[in-house]
Amino acid sequence: MQKNPLYIEINTQMLDDFKMGTLDIQTWRRTIELFLIAHKHSQSNALPSISEIASSLNTSQEDILTVLNTLEKIGIASRDEQDIWHVAYYTIR
Repeated sequence: MQKNPLYIEINTQMLDDFKMGTLDIQTWRRTIELFLIAHKHSQSNALPSISEIASSLNTSQEDILTVLNTLEKIGIASRDEQDIWHVAYYTIR
């Protein structure tokens, strides 16, 4: 089994991404944190449970759900039929 690298590559095009540009600074930061968590969790686009994310980021589950719902509205996050959250276009980002 391959070890998780200690980093992910963030494309500089993100600076010009309209969707990312619409986010307030706190949501933008949480989005980057969610990218990191998705990578650490599964090296894919799946995220762990809301409670795990909240614990990892030392915040409330409500905070995480608010961010994920915002990201869902603009197409950066989505939920599958098992109610698992995913980062859209993870491999591209």
